[in-house]
Amino acid sequence: MIRSLLRWLISIAKGLVDDTIPEKDLHAYIRKGLVDLNQAIDSGDISMNHVLLPPIIRTVDRLHKQGFPGIPAFAEIPATNPDNGGGTEIGSIEPVVRKGAIVGSVIEDMSRAVIQNRFLSEEQLTKMEALLRHIEVKHQAALRFVGSRSEEGHWHFAARISVLFSSIAQREKDYRFLNTALKLNDWAYRYYRNRSDHARNLHYLWAVLEAEALLLEMTA
Repeated sequence: MIRSLLRWLISIAKGLVDDTIPEKDLHAYIRKGLVDLNQAIDSGDISMNHVLLPPIIRTVDRLHKQGFPGIPAFAEIPATNPDNGGGTEIGSIEPVVRKGAIVGSVIEDMSRAVIQNRFLSEEQLTKMEALLRHIEVKHQAALRFVGSRSEEGHWHFAARISVLFSSIAQREKDYRFLNTALKLNDWAYRYYRNRSDHARNLHYLWAVLEAEALLLEMTA
């Protein structure tokens, strides 16, 4: 009896310090998010020309191929052909981490490349390695961003980093980046899970889709 009580207390304590979100909750978020996205498109709340729809469609297609259960298709929206034409141009020589804070403008520049389904350059990959180490060492305390003081901006950048890390993990077959992308999504979940503004949630939805699709592909 005492041992059972101790095991229960330990499990409760672990839950208080563990930032991991149960898989079933994230999967439910994905299914609901895609249903809501379809409805927002049908109602005109989100344009069919929205910049994030092509990458979301590509990732949903990957999940379908992996047998992910219960997600809707987007057959009515034309998907763009992938463009893997090489690295993007470096828009700035600015480091991605400056004085302990992450430079959001550099993240935005790299994120645009991934939205277009293009590879990051070697210089950008080096910057992402530095950012990975920064987050691995400081965990959630690492998520301080230059020029962003709002909670929404904070988690928006975190979602973009997650997508970048998933893209690198897929290209380099590097589980470190995938593991950190999954952590970022778990940390952001509590902010996004009850938000009803579908257009503002799209970056997080895409981040979760990318990481879950890649997790299935890399562990198949």
